[in-house]
Amino acid sequence: MAAPTVVNHGYRIPLGDISLSESSGWRPAQAGVVRTFEIDFPMLYGRGIQRAPRVLLKEIPQGDAACKFQEDAEGKALLDDGKSTIGALLALLGKWKANELPEESCSPDLLEVLRTSTIAVQLVWYPTDDSLERQAHNALAHEDESNKYLPTTLSQKIGLVWQVKQTVQGGEWSNVQAWFETRYGQGKSTSIKRMIMGARCLTPSLLEFVAERSSRLGHAHGMLDNHFLQNDFFMGLDARKANQRLEGEEQLQAAHVMAATLDDERPVTAQYFKDKVRSFFISSFLHSSILY
Repeated sequence: MAAPTVVNHGYRIPLGDISLSESSGWRPAQAGVVRTFEIDFPMLYGRGIQRAPRVLLKEIPQGDAACKFQEDAEGKALLDDGKSTIGALLALLGKWKANELPEESCSPDLLEVLRTSTIAVQLVWYPTDDSLERQAHNALAHEDESNKYLPTTLSQKIGLVWQVKQTVQGGEWSNVQAWFETRYGQGKSTSIKRMIMGARCLTPSLLEFVAERSSRLGHAHGMLDNHFLQNDFFMGLDARKANQRLEGEEQLQAAHVMAATLDDERPVTAQYFKDKVRSFFISSFLHSSILY
């Protein structure tokens, strides 16, 4: 996989010089994560709760040569990762300038950011200009569901699968599998197969719902991959599984049932959700049979 080279671990750059455009970062800023950062950063920023944002370099500088950033159309430095962090810091900077953020409530590292309007970032260089390679690297780096703020979401993984499918020879699913295995290794083969099966079985409306909820609530969205990718009511293309798989808007309705349970602050295990979907499936089948 095209892993980046970290060229500098503490380069300070003005916050206003960092791009938050659509082309910056490997995924959009996550609104729920930004709000959580705004709450956590005053006391915790700089204390190891997340890594520094990463800014993309055009090339590795030689000797004393100045760093050349990859830039957006406005000439601002493009991020590799850390878009939600920058968004939160800009919001806190606005509060600080408006005297709405007392200095005594801020960590020393955050105060340095606020007083100088700069941030220490990592400068990274990739051996390829292919944005898909960067997405694949970051999706893997953020996939751990123990990530405190927001691991790579189901909708982000499925979106990546579809992008890869558009680039591989013939758009064949076997070539998609090979593309990911080349980058993630054979040890991730089962996870890759589940991602691909998710792309083939999960509906756009369900994925849009999960994406919106993930962005709005951050880690608290509660919808884990295995709720869907290891659930026969969502997965499976063979005849036996296809006969019990929810289709179309049924998938979205089942997700709403899970969301309502989560919003009542009740945990949703994979088995609990499967039981819920089974009840939903049976009631839908009986209803359609009566109508028929």
